[in-house]
Amino acid sequence: MNRTRHVLAVVGLVLALLFAPVASGPVGAATTATPANETETAGAATTAQQQEASTNSTVSLVETNVTDGSSFEYELGAYDRIENFSVELTGSVTREDDVDSGTVTSDGEALPVSIAGTMEPTGPAGGEPELTLTAETRTVSSEFGGGDETVGLYGRWDSEIRITQPPSTIGSVRTYHSTSGGSGAVVDVYIVEEGPDRTYGEGTLVREGWEVPNREGWQTIDIDEYATNSSTITVEFVTVEPINSSFETSVDSRQWDSQTRASWSGNLLSKPLPLEVVSAGPRDVSVTADDGTNVSFGSFGTDETSKTQPLDLSTNATELTVNYTGDNTIEWSLAYTERTGSVNPSVSVNGNRLNASRTLADGETVSFTPDPSWVREGTNTVAVDLDESALSDDAPAPAVDLRYTHDVVVEPTPTPSATPSPTPELDDSDDSDGGGGGGGGGAPAPNDDEDDDGDDGDDGDNDDDSDNDAVDVSDEEDDGDDGSSGGGGGGAGSSGGGGSGASLVDDDTTDASAASATATATPTPEAAATATQASTRTPAGTVVTDVSFEPSRISTNVQAVVVVTVRNPQTVSDTHPVELELEGQLVKTQDVTVPAESTASVQFAFEFANPGTYTARVDDETATVTVVEPEEGTPTAASTSTQFPGFTPLTVVLAVCVLSALAWRRRD
Repeated sequence: MNRTRHVLAVVGLVLALLFAPVASGPVGAATTATPANETETAGAATTAQQQEASTNSTVSLVETNVTDGSSFEYELGAYDRIENFSVELTGSVTREDDVDSGTVTSDGEALPVSIAGTMEPTGPAGGEPELTLTAETRTVSSEFGGGDETVGLYGRWDSEIRITQPPSTIGSVRTYHSTSGGSGAVVDVYIVEEGPDRTYGEGTLVREGWEVPNREGWQTIDIDEYATNSSTITVEFVTVEPINSSFETSVDSRQWDSQTRASWSGNLLSKPLPLEVVSAGPRDVSVTADDGTNVSFGSFGTDETSKTQPLDLSTNATELTVNYTGDNTIEWSLAYTERTGSVNPSVSVNGNRLNASRTLADGETVSFTPDPSWVREGTNTVAVDLDESALSDDAPAPAVDLRYTHDVVVEPTPTPSATPSPTPELDDSDDSDGGGGGGGGGAPAPNDDEDDDGDDGDDGDNDDDSDNDAVDVSDEEDDGDDGSSGGGGGGAGSSGGGGSGASLVDDDTTDASAASATATATPTPEAAATATQASTRTPAGTVVTDVSFEPSRISTNVQAVVVVTVRNPQTVSDTHPVELELEGQLVKTQDVTVPAESTASVQFAFEFANPGTYTARVDDETATVTVVEPEEGTPTAASTSTQFPGFTPLTVVLAVCVLSALAWRRRD
C-alpha cells in the first residue's frame, strides 16, 4: 500500500511539473499584462552607462609679420580639457628702402648717412648698398656769340680770345661758328696765361690739327687737360695748311661793351668771339665710411659724368668722406635697404607670458609648450610683443611669425538609461482581490512566506512570492510572480487576478529617487575657436527642446528609451529641472546641468507590460510610444529573456516510465 502511494505521489509530481507554466521574459517581469483601464506610473533609475566617443576641435592661429602690440581673440564654449598645446615664434625680417643724397663742393667733405635697423643694410648693387657720384663740369664763357655778324679766318689769319677766371683744370674748348664757301679749316689750339697780344702760336699747344666740322653750331674741341695758374688766359687759334682754308664764327655786336672779358684780335676785326672753356672731370675720387668701409672711383674721363660702386656698409656707419682732385662739384646718392629682425619677441596667453629672450634670425624658430590651464571658457586673448626700445624712429618696425594651436576636447558624460521605479503608484479602485490563489473576490492576503494573493500590488516581502501582480515590483529574492496565469477560480480579473491596467515593468530594484542621470555636453559650433570678438547678445533661458521615444513602437518585452534634450543659450552654465510625466503623472524629476551655449541630454528606459499608447511629457514637449503584443511589435527582444524551470512532455513520459519500472521491481 505504501509502495502504491509512493508511486502515485511521484506520478502526481511529474504531472504537476509537466503542466507547470513556463515563464519567459525579463527577470522579475510580469509576462502577460492584464487588460487595462487603470494607469500605473514609474520613475527612472540608472541601469547602464552608455559611452560615446569624445569630440575634438582645434584652435589654430597662424599669422605672419606680427608687429609689437598685436593681439588676437577667440571664443571657446564648454570643454573638458586642452591637449597638444603648442606655440611657435619664428624670426622674420622687415625691410624698408631708403636713399641718402647730397652735394660735395670740395675735397674731403663729410656726408651724413643714417642707416637704421638691427641688421646690415642690403641694396641694389648685388645685394649691397649702391653709391652713385655725378660730376658737374665748370664752364667759363666769353658770354657773347650767336649774334648777327661774322668774323672769319682766311689763309694765315689767326685769332686769340681771352678768358678770365678759368677753371683750375680745362678739359675742353667749345666755340660756335657758321660755315662759308671753301674747304674746311685745320686749326692748332694754344693756351697761354696772358691777355691777347697779337702774337700767335705761343703758350701750350693743347690740340693739334683740329679739323673744323663743316656744319653750323656749337663745336667741342677736346684738348689735353690744362691746369691753370692764373686768373686770365688766352685761347689762340692758329690756322695751318692749306692756305685757302676758311673758318668763320658769329659774333653779337649788341653784347659788345668795354667790360667784355673776351676779345677777338685779328688782322681785320676786333670783336668778341663766342667761346667756352670746360673744366675736366674730377680725378682720383675715393669714398671712405666711418665704419672702415672704402671704395675708389678713379678719375672721370672727358665723356664721363657719373659712376656707380657698391658700398658694403654696416649699421655703424654714420658718415661718408669724399676725396678727389679738381674744382668740380659732385652730386652723390646712396641707395640701401634697412632691415630689422625679430627683437626679443614674446607671446602671452590670457596674460601668461612666454619670452624668446633674444633676437631671432630670419627663419629661426623657438617653441613653447604652454600650460593648458591658461586657456579658459569664453574669450581667450593671445598677445605678441617685441622690443623696440633700442630702435630709432625711422627703423623698420620689428615683426615675428606666430603659430598658436591646441585641441579642445569635449568628453561626453556617460548617458544614463533608466528603468521604472520599484514603487509604482497604482490605482486599485477596481481591484476585487479575487486573486488566483483564493478564488474570486477574496480579501487581500497578508504578507507571509507563501503569498498566493491575487491583488494588483506585490506584498513586497523578501521570500518566495507567487502573487499575480499586473506590475511586478522586484523583490530582494527571486519571486515567482506570474501575471499571466489565473490563481484560483472565479476571480473578477481577466486572468483570475485583481485589477487590470497598462503596466510598466521594472528591470531594476533601484528606487527612482536614487537615480542620477548625468547630462552629456554636446559640442556646439562655439566649441570650435575662431579669431573674433566676443558676442554681446543676450540669450533666453535654458529650455527643453525635444522629447522622444527610441524606438516609438515596441512590444511588451522590449525597452523604450525616453530621450530629453535641454538647450542652454546663455554664456554661463545653467541647471534645469527635467520633470518627466507618463500618462499625466509625474514619474521622475532630474536636475540637468548644461554648459554655456551647449546642449545636454538625459535618457530614461522603460518596459511596458500591457499593450497600448503611452505619452511622455517634459515641459511643453511630448512624445508617444505604441506598445503591442510580442508577435506584433517591432523590434522584438532577442536575448533579454530568462527561462524559468519546467519540463517538456518527453521528459515527463520518460520519468513516468522510470518510476513505474522501479515500482514493479520493488513489488517483485
